[in-house]
Amino acid sequence: MPSDLRIALWVGLAVLGLTEALALTGITQPPHARLLRIYASPDALFVLGEFATVFCILYLCSRPRWREVAVAGAGGVLLTAAYLALRPHEAARPVSDWLYLLIGGFGLTAVLALIARVRGAPSQRSLALTLVAAFGLVLVYDTFVESLLVFTAALHPRTYDAIAFNLDATLGFSPAVLTSLAVNGWPPLLAVVTAVYDYLPYAFAVLYGMQLARPERAPVSLLLAYTVSGAIAIFLYHACPIAGPRYAFGDHFYAWPVAPASDLLAVSPAPRNGMPSMHFGWALLMWMHACFIGRGVRAAFAVLAGLMFLATLGLGQHYLVDLAAAPPAIVALQALCATSLGWANRERLRALVAGGMLTLAWILAVRYGIAL
Repeated sequence: MPSDLRIALWVGLAVLGLTEALALTGITQPPHARLLRIYASPDALFVLGEFATVFCILYLCSRPRWREVAVAGAGGVLLTAAYLALRPHEAARPVSDWLYLLIGGFGLTAVLALIARVRGAPSQRSLALTLVAAFGLVLVYDTFVESLLVFTAALHPRTYDAIAFNLDATLGFSPAVLTSLAVNGWPPLLAVVTAVYDYLPYAFAVLYGMQLARPERAPVSLLLAYTVSGAIAIFLYHACPIAGPRYAFGDHFYAWPVAPASDLLAVSPAPRNGMPSMHFGWALLMWMHACFIGRGVRAAFAVLAGLMFLATLGLGQHYLVDLAAAPPAIVALQALCATSLGWANRERLRALVAGGMLTLAWILAVRYGIAL
């Protein structure tokens, strides 16, 4: 097993264990309870098929042989047809449910195809193991992220939203308000940025699958950087709890006639995951990694980062100061995850320290209301 993959798995399992321990307080639901609820649901297969979408994208972007893909596709169709034959009364389900069931069947058949590939070519073992482990990490993260975000709301009933809002306004305008007006005023753009914000993990799966197909071009494992950044972000959220303008001031925050007072603000239960903006940070992270794959991929992920900038502000999820804290945080996390470089490497240490200090500076700027 590659060392980066091993570290990512240990980080994911450590955070999962921490979440289970925190759930003993009764403040949040333990991750295993959420999984049991899903498995006990009559929609379990369809939900698992939705989860399997990430694995299927990873698999397809890792350049499998077309015959293997055809076999996996046929397996997905046969499994879906068998389910429908056994449960014809469910034929009226939404098309999306059947699509997820088809994806789940494709994913299951793809795993069997990977096993057969490894038996025939042991050199493929590392790739197959990485694909399955990456999917496992996605499942692990999905089980505990919701619980940890609920914990941020419970521990911080008052947030720095009003201060962040007014800090943005020291530029002479409110970036979140202007962007929201523009995005909400053009329904096609609103639909696009909403999809970009909601389906970011799928973009990760596309890029990581490409990275696996070209391992010699990847100086840092995208999976490791993604995993570690998510774990560290959970702790940063407690350092400067921000919910976002939509949750602090309502869906129509951009129509508020006056600016809020610069003070801690009582906000209804919502995740305090504003500072730094990891959605924007992850989009930047992907663009940085896409630069090592090709011009077309780099351009596509540059567009993704631009749309994510519009989404985070336009959907009322973040303030500009949240986005400003994301680039130095990602630089520091990239340096932290550059396991191919020793700790004596000056460039790595410089990036880690500079990125970390700048991220801390943005957090302190919000906590103490330092104007931009």
